[in-house]
Amino acid sequence: MRIAAMLIVALCATAHAAPPKQVSAFGVELGATPQSVASVLAERYRACSVAQSVYHELPGESVQHIAGLDINPGLTFNDIGAPDVCASSPAGDGVTDSIEARFAHPAIDRNQSLYSIEATRVYPDVVYVPVPRLRNSFEQLRAELFRTYGRPIDEKRERVASSAANLAASLGIGQNVKREDYLVRYLWAAKGRLPTVENQDATCDCAGRYVKAVIEISRSPHTIPKNTFYVLRVVLFVEDPELRARQDEWNAQWTRSRQ
Repeated sequence: MRIAAMLIVALCATAHAAPPKQVSAFGVELGATPQSVASVLAERYRACSVAQSVYHELPGESVQHIAGLDINPGLTFNDIGAPDVCASSPAGDGVTDSIEARFAHPAIDRNQSLYSIEATRVYPDVVYVPVPRLRNSFEQLRAELFRTYGRPIDEKRERVASSAANLAASLGIGQNVKREDYLVRYLWAAKGRLPTVENQDATCDCAGRYVKAVIEISRSPHTIPKNTFYVLRVVLFVEDPELRARQDEWNAQWTRSRQ
């Protein structure tokens, strides 16, 4: 009986395993060229400047090739309100986005296809924001993610102290506020599993293109309705591991050639 039950579970997991329906985040899609991504970012984030990084020139080359395009790179909850952060998002007022897009060198792919996206969206803290601004329920986000990417192959939820709670504690506020924070993770891939420990990066032993979502959520008796889970932060990692591996090898060869 036990073996039969294990086989049923395995067969069900195999049946649900499928590549993500889309490989995009915040309007940016894997395989896109630097020019098309720059156009999307300029349209969706008109108030923000786009930071550009380029590949080092090889001997005999004079043309610079774009390696990455970023808006608010490395954004964390602690950065919100800083003067150098562009507080803008198509999701509405009070929400801040970050996008980090990485492109292949033309020696790897002549179209310089986009192989890695890290897209972050930070919402106001559910505990302190005025009630009319709460438009970020977890159930709504979950439904949107499932519509966009399909049914995940793996998911995990664990109780944590959120970035928002840690920030409040560092500022000496919220000691008497009741809240429950969780870290929720989803993985969409043809094959793979979420790591046991989350390192807040794209690391995944996955087959084919994949999408990983890392979401901080919180609920509190202070919200209306009470104890509804709201999203504090969501990070989407969208990856083409095969193209990344080729680019990593090219980078290593370039480094060795300079030594």
